Amino acid sequence: MLEAANTPEFKEVADKLGYVMDLQDAAKMRSNMPSEFAKWKRMVDISGAKPG
Repeated sequence: MLEAANTPEFKEVADKLGYVMDLQDAAKMRSNMPSEFAKWKRMVDISGAKPG
């Protein structure tokens, strides 16, 4: 995934769509997961969104 995302073609498409990429290797992603889950859980709780 990192290899594909680092290609000029991918970066061009991402830029055109306004995406801000935060590419991480597997180890960094695993270490960030607990805080990411907590952050997004809080956002969902605040929003009042419900499944379905």
